[in-house]
Amino acid sequence: MIDSSMDDLLERDEAEAELHRSLAGARDGRGGIALVSGEAGMGKTSLVRAFLARSAGRPNVLLGACDPTASPRPFGPLIDAATDVDPGLADRLASGLTRAETFSAALELVDSDAATVFVLEDLHWADESTLDLFTFLGRRLRDRRVLLVATYRSDEVDARHPLRVRLADVQAGVVSRIELGGLSQDAIATLAGSAAVDPAVLHRVTHGNPFF
Repeated sequence: MIDSSMDDLLERDEAEAELHRSLAGARDGRGGIALVSGEAGMGKTSLVRAFLARSAGRPNVLLGACDPTASPRPFGPLIDAATDVDPGLADRLASGLTRAETFSAALELVDSDAATVFVLEDLHWADESTLDLFTFLGRRLRDRRVLLVATYRSDEVDARHPLRVRLADVQAGVVSRIELGGLSQDAIATLAGSAAVDPAVLHRVTHGNPFF
């Protein structure tokens, strides 16, 4: 269940509107990728949850995440997504399908008459197989009713990071790029509420990062 209580989501209206525009395009058969980036704590996950909670037309939603482990799960986000909608497929993926079978299964999972949103969280932690899947799907969505939403920490993806190459590979399929920056001093003051702290000092120390 997606939490629809998003009262603390400040100064993200345009970012959310961009996601809704991208979803509208996917509904019309112009699918693609929405990249949501920003430093840790900038509210990428909160933004995506708000977008999903307020999306009109009840799109199909698939959720998957990458983990900061030494040995990431191969195709972990795809297994996450399949677990919620097709446990049998999740079991087959976990037990080991061939790469071709996995890619075909992923395409079938996202392909639907209704719009589908497939969220890949924390793609900066993805293993090579998940990055391969991201590239495969990203190059095949333009004529499908699918929006692939990928979040990642921009401060962790330097020129040598494997994700950087993959982003170049799918550039033609990217329909929106959303970089979340720090909040204003007024927004930080709102988040601080009645706390006994000077909003100006808090803003200066946190650089507007809502998590801190």
